[in-house]
Amino acid sequence: MIYMNKITFDFTTDDDKQIDPEYFQIDALLITAVQALNLKGYTTLGSCEGHAFDDDCILNIAFADSVDLPYLPDGFYFKNCRLIKRHDTGGTIFDVEHRKIDMCEELTKWALNLPDNPLR
Repeated sequence: MIYMNKITFDFTTDDDKQIDPEYFQIDALLITAVQALNLKGYTTLGSCEGHAFDDDCILNIAFADSVDLPYLPDGFYFKNCRLIKRHDTGGTIFDVEHRKIDMCEELTKWALNLPDNPLR
């Protein structure tokens, strides 16, 4: 498991952080995107890279109510304070995982290129 500090946004694999209220669990493929979003002032509340075995495999990042994203990455939509993209679950598990990695890479590039939040 990977845990991210709620204040510094540094991350660790130290399992003792699982019960530390200053840390939250984060999926490995979303670390850089979530870290960049928070450091730029777009407060996240949770995220999920999606699960390949679910019929409705969804990548999502939940934001605080006050977030105002200047633009969205291609293929994503924003609903109920969540940035969402559905995975295509067709093909082998390897096909699904490759698509998930590609989507997380696209999301990371978007997050790294966003301007700082002017409202923070």
